[in-house]
Amino acid sequence: MRTLSRPVRVLAGLVAFATLASVPVTASAVPAGDVAAGPYERVQATVSWTVYAPTVTYGLPRSGFQRIPCPGTEAGISVDYGSQATRSSRWIGLNEYDGRPCLDGPDGVTRYTTFWVRGAKAVVNGDCANDRPTCASTTAALVKQGAYTTVRLPGANGRSATFVEVYTQNLALADIKRFVRGLVPVR
Repeated sequence: MRTLSRPVRVLAGLVAFATLASVPVTASAVPAGDVAAGPYERVQATVSWTVYAPTVTYGLPRSGFQRIPCPGTEAGISVDYGSQATRSSRWIGLNEYDGRPCLDGPDGVTRYTTFWVRGAKAVVNGDCANDRPTCASTTAALVKQGAYTTVRLPGANGRSATFVEVYTQNLALADIKRFVRGLVPVR
């Protein structure tokens, strides 16, 4: 029996998810006949800011995709890959908003390092030791345990800039950088 190639299986999965996804779309938002439009593309069709989709997820399955309200501006998106079920689980949480943060970031993290992506400076914050609410420094091991990365990515395709938050659990700094640098604008 012939099996489908991985790209065909991925496309089929996206089509199935797109059919079941709960992201509201107006009748004219997605061009007629565009049955392969996934949740990122459907959101992009309804907002003025640039939606970014990951090209790297380390094989973690998408475990959530939802619109999140942001007072005073368009709703953002919150997407999960993997799980936070245990302290050893690998997880990526991706939030995107209309050019500015919607809510305050988490407590219990402090700046670890910065790096550049698409001409913008990304800030990586790592967990504080012993689950403290504040701290003066963090370590590579604590960044791997839990990190909070932010960056304001430029607009693309005639749309405005996007504020991106990436929460991670059990990903090394190099993996976090690769994930953030792998975010691409949705058309």
